[in-house]
Amino acid sequence: MLKKWLGAVAALVLAGFVFWFFVGGGGTSRDGSFPAPNFTLPSLSGNNISLSQFRGKVVLLDFWATWCDACREEIPDLIRLYQDKRSKGLVVLGVSVDALGQSVVQPFVKDAQIPYPVAIAGDHVPAGYDISGLPTAFLIDKNGIVRHEYIGAVSYEDVVKDINALL
Repeated sequence: MLKKWLGAVAALVLAGFVFWFFVGGGGTSRDGSFPAPNFTLPSLSGNNISLSQFRGKVVLLDFWATWCDACREEIPDLIRLYQDKRSKGLVVLGVSVDALGQSVVQPFVKDAQIPYPVAIAGDHVPAGYDISGLPTAFLIDKNGIVRHEYIGAVSYEDVVKDINALL
């Protein structure tokens, strides 16, 4: 009886952790220092977006999806970061990993009034980005080096100090 009870508790703890991690129950930050892999993806405007076109600027690269609650929660803070810091050289670049692509992303971006550029990756994350849950963001310096990785929803307060240090 005790073995069954302990097994059930362990399973519940594991399930809770998996749910917390993938639904974005809390963001974590890891320092990094590796070259940001370049990619070229279609944007909502119909043009292609390459990460390399933002060389010389600080980039907050955010992988997200419309169905992800934590992703939806962080969007107002990403908009605020973009509006407060773009004149100082920050680019917020959203990369949607929605499998249905533009057909679901375009109306969502319009309704959420997202002013920063959004690229469509579909269900294929660009090579070199190890995404284990959504949202995941990478803070990239002016030389194209990833300096921080944020796993889970980020808030303005979570990242503004890191951004200011790179601007």
